[in-house]
Amino acid sequence: MPNTRLHIFGPGGTPETIRRVLEHNQSAETFPISLREMASSKEIESVRESQLIVWDEENIRVTESNTRLSPDAVVIRIYSSHAHPGGVYIYRITWRGKSVVYATDTEGYVGMDRRLVAFARDADVLIHDAQYSEEHYRGQLAGFPSTQGYGHSTAVMASEVAASAETGELVLFHHDPSYTDDLVAAQESTAQKLFPDSRAAYEGLEVNAYRLPGLLRLSAGKN
Repeated sequence: MPNTRLHIFGPGGTPETIRRVLEHNQSAETFPISLREMASSKEIESVRESQLIVWDEENIRVTESNTRLSPDAVVIRIYSSHAHPGGVYIYRITWRGKSVVYATDTEGYVGMDRRLVAFARDADVLIHDAQYSEEHYRGQLAGFPSTQGYGHSTAVMASEVAASAETGELVLFHHDPSYTDDLVAAQESTAQKLFPDSRAAYEGLEVNAYRLPGLLRLSAGKN
């Protein structure tokens, strides 16, 4: 859509690095439309853990400080984690004092990732990677190899973070593409035993969070 203006932020040394990643991701081998063929205007910017992405009545921008922000501003904070090969960014999106934490491609540490617990403290919704069952993760599920070190969590790991961070709700996602609906339901049941306010994400899920105004739309893709 030519009239659409996209702001694209991501990890990397320079905006050119991010652009090259996007161009490769949308090369002919993987996608029918190239980045250049997409007619929208694009502002691509690399961001660091110390920075904030701010969206308010003035514009969308990256800043180093949270001072003098409008109370109506959408503020995105970043946690740079090494709990996945190559590293990963985890985001906390805050608006009018309500927060959603998006923690994908992260693997639980022994005793939990304490930095993630602090980052997610009191969030209204925690969306957390829970790709594997405990048996799969440990190599005890017939036909599945151990996935320790792959950079993805179990429902137990996600529940422990949610409980320690005292979040309002836990949404499990990044389901393993080989899992059936029954296996995903078992993941949900496991989480609910440790953190009752848990649910497994599914395509088209809308979370009407009891402490968040309006609706939060989630897409429960496999990546």
